[in-house]
Amino acid sequence: NCLSVSTTHGATAYGSNTCSANTTGENNNGFGYFTLNQVTTGSNNAGYGTVAGRYITTGVSNSCFGISSGGAITTGNYNTAIGMNAGFRNQTGDSNTFIGNTAGYECQSGHSNTAVGKSAFGFGSSTNTANGSKNVAIGMQSLFRITTGYDNSVLGYQAGINITSGHDNTLIGYGAGDGVTTSSNN
Repeated sequence: NCLSVSTTHGATAYGSNTCSANTTGENNNGFGYFTLNQVTTGSNNAGYGTVAGRYITTGVSNSCFGISSGGAITTGNYNTAIGMNAGFRNQTGDSNTFIGNTAGYECQSGHSNTAVGKSAFGFGSSTNTANGSKNVAIGMQSLFRITTGYDNSVLGYQAGINITSGHDNTLIGYGAGDGVTTSSNN
């Protein structure tokens, strides 16, 4: 079964095992192998790419574009993951935006984060969890090692790369704040 097409409760599914668990979820759209595979009651989710949004069950209004993007979201809501493995480990986090290959990869439960750039926000976390909230990371590997830090805004290649639990930092430029790990208000 290489291609299955179904429409249930306003849902559209193209691909083997796509949206196959849907019971009462509405307006879910999946395109690709095992995309939105576990959605049962979640609604208004979109998945495009192999296993994109695969484990969303009750999550609402998640948009996953790219292979394995949003791959672990279960109950998280209002997340956007664009790029291969973007937001891959996000399970319960809400209102996150991850754009770029592996952007937000380790974010499991953080909320209201924005990461733009390859491996931005938490991909290099030693604990394999990046659960900080209300962070903005723009640039390749920006906030790369973040774990629980919050309210940080960084812009630039590897800006804030070593911040783990620091908060309320604003760093701009190539490698800005590379010595900041746990301190705040920089």
